[in-house]
Amino acid sequence: MGGLRTRMPVTFWSFMIGSAALAALPMTSGFFSKDQILLKAYQFPDIGPGLWAAGLLGALLTAIYSFRLVFVVFFGPANTEPDKDTGWRMAVPLSVLCLLAMVGGWFMIPVSEVFPTSDGNHPAHWVEYVSISVPLVGVLLAYLIFYSGRLKIDGLTNSALGKRVGQFWLSGWGIDWLYDRLFVKPYYGLADALKREPVDAIYGLIVSINQTFNHWLSSAQSGRMRWYLASMVAGLIAVITLATNLSEGALSW
Repeated sequence: MGGLRTRMPVTFWSFMIGSAALAALPMTSGFFSKDQILLKAYQFPDIGPGLWAAGLLGALLTAIYSFRLVFVVFFGPANTEPDKDTGWRMAVPLSVLCLLAMVGGWFMIPVSEVFPTSDGNHPAHWVEYVSISVPLVGVLLAYLIFYSGRLKIDGLTNSALGKRVGQFWLSGWGIDWLYDRLFVKPYYGLADALKREPVDAIYGLIVSINQTFNHWLSSAQSGRMRWYLASMVAGLIAVITLATNLSEGALSW
């Protein structure tokens, strides 16, 4: 890809404005929300500065990877030729979304009943300045690394540590590995241990007995009339014998 800025202007500006809001660049809607989140995180008792630092790291990475896409796809030499730009059916809703991304943060919505009220304290101004500057630093790093090429990171990415970190990131930060070790494998182990429990043997015995009787009854369905008559006569004799014994027992009783 590359060089699509002039070939797909509607897509370019939509992507640019969306990336700016996602990276929380100043005066976009994402700036107002992320700025408030970071300031509230800093004010959290005890672990507030740690939460704030983690949020800053996330904001930095978001700005870097968002504008990496912008520079790689829309700037530089063109490697592919698109068929056409976005049509008006898509351009109209994109324009509305872009407008809201640019000015939506200036509007106050009535959510005071949902979120906790502020205690009136405000962190030091340097905290706010750093929160605002980090996304800008991310955009600058993305420009230096992925567009101008002035900041070379090939030595770091090709090093042993860089490859391990890259593999760790590409694997989803090891979340799938952790989930597999914590939940999937223990579940399979428990299921394998319980498949030979005595309760299953009882149910297996019941199934075997039913299958045996079914086999016997199926064998009796021979289609020969003499066997059916013999079975009926034997059953009648058994019923008469049982009735006679019961009546004699009742009389003697």
